Amino acid sequence: MAPFLKPRIHCRRWCAGRKIRREQVLVRRLLQPAAGETVLLLGAGAPFLPRFLHSMGLSVSGVDENAARLALIRRRAGHRVDLHRHPLADLPFDDNSFTYSVLCYTLETAHDPEAVLEQAFRVTRDRVFIGLSGKYSVPVLSGALHRRFRNPGAGPGGDPPARHYSVWELIRMIHRLAGRVPVIWRTVYHVPFPRRAKKKGTGSGELLVANPAASFIGMCVTLTPRYRTTPLALKQVSSPLARPVGTLVSSPGRSETVKGRDEEWGKT
Repeated sequence: MAPFLKPRIHCRRWCAGRKIRREQVLVRRLLQPAAGETVLLLGAGAPFLPRFLHSMGLSVSGVDENAARLALIRRRAGHRVDLHRHPLADLPFDDNSFTYSVLCYTLETAHDPEAVLEQAFRVTRDRVFIGLSGKYSVPVLSGALHRRFRNPGAGPGGDPPARHYSVWELIRMIHRLAGRVPVIWRTVYHVPFPRRAKKKGTGSGELLVANPAASFIGMCVTLTPRYRTTPLALKQVSSPLARPVGTLVSSPGRSETVKGRDEEWGKT
């Protein structure tokens, strides 16, 4: 390896590690998971997440339809994760099977993002974390310009270009699928800041703010139970009024005959 390449490689590794740590802080602060609960990881867009979620005491399950990405997670996380190969738009789990769900860099490359998000809401009973690149961030805008002028109509590796969402587009999609549920979103930057610009109390100096133009957007959706009612058609059955016959007891030991009362009821 050429000596002049070593500083560049170390810089890239340092930036990648810093980026991962910031995203992990955002996932932990928004999701606020409780140890011992279950979490479902939809998509393998962030291979660092399974091991990180397991370190917080969660029982992690993952699902993806790409065998290569599942193999990468298996190499990094070992047997800490229960992996399934299945389409994300039709999950093989029952309703409310998991306490939490995490979608990190999943909606950008999904063929049907609304179907994937709807399935995540179906199998989750508490909170869903959605992480994606900001639509108006510098890396996304520069990549869009590169594809437009140099390689139109193709993404990395010849795949279709990724579909990016703004904060407001994603919130509208969530409300359309899950109703007016509470949504909290924060963002982090992937560029180094001077020490005096770092916000205190965020852990390792990460900036956790709400900026739609930031590099990474994290959104936590708190699901609320909804009940669907189906009106039932009731058939009214008209029955003739039962006419009193026999005797009517007015007091103990005393009765009066109501033989002629049938005729009175018939007249009325």
